[in-house]
Amino acid sequence: MAKIATPARRSKSADFSPHRIQGGGFLPGLTAETAEYESVNEFNALCTLGLCHDVLQIVGQPPKDRYILNGVTREYTPDFVVTMPDCMMRLEIKSISTFALSESAIDKYLAIAKSYAERGEPFSLLLDVQLEDRPRIDSVSILARRINSELRADTISRAVAELQDGPLRVQQLLEHAGLSLADVWTLIAQRHLCFDWGRALDPSDTEISLPGQPFEGLKLEHILRSTRFGRFVEQMALGGRAPDKRLLAGAQDWRQPSRTPQPWSVVGDCEFGQPLRALESQERLPRNPDMRRSRAPGFGASNPDQHD
Repeated sequence: MAKIATPARRSKSADFSPHRIQGGGFLPGLTAETAEYESVNEFNALCTLGLCHDVLQIVGQPPKDRYILNGVTREYTPDFVVTMPDCMMRLEIKSISTFALSESAIDKYLAIAKSYAERGEPFSLLLDVQLEDRPRIDSVSILARRINSELRADTISRAVAELQDGPLRVQQLLEHAGLSLADVWTLIAQRHLCFDWGRALDPSDTEISLPGQPFEGLKLEHILRSTRFGRFVEQMALGGRAPDKRLLAGAQDWRQPSRTPQPWSVVGDCEFGQPLRALESQERLPRNPDMRRSRAPGFGASNPDQHD
């Protein structure tokens, strides 16, 4: 994932949890001051939000809000507050496994969502499964490092002039407009140009267009509805509906390999040799750590006492 420059202000969490990831990013035009993150998921979220065309401002670690859980008033701080064209959205960045393994987490965030709903303040979860959805996450990793890059004065005008008649492949735009590949990635990262986020970003194959001609920019509202967990996010944001328990039951298997099938990963009629034999009793490692030292399966099997 791309590195976002500028260190974060020291977070209070560093005082009692110094091992946690600490950092932040300053995104011109989007953050009034450094937006902090405290996990890989929050870092991915900050990179992704910085590329969204419907995100106008990002605030990290905003002031605390209050909610009621089991009759007790508690405090809560959203991870980010983002300003969108029609609202200010409070975002909680979470791993889907948190909800798959913890009923208390579901209760907590349903109570938080209900509290925001009663005050008319938009709130939503943004899950790691959505942030890491491919091919989007791969494109984010390429483009996020270009958000703060500088462009030559005439770079935008040359790209716009070449794309007036319709989209071009990246290589064509490089040749016709005299741009570098870094220029094109920067133009996309800074929202001057668009491409199809449903396809991998490829210098030899990707088509580029002006916004809306025909490709649209990345949008947070689309990310929140993405993947099979989009419905879960919607249910949790309402604060008054039970989440899909069947969906959560299979939440642990969402990370799937992106590699193409190989001979050893395909069910077929392969012939294998005889299976390895099971260890005999004298070959097994002792349970006692002191006895297990200098012992290994099969080592000294003929005389297991010689290495005591």
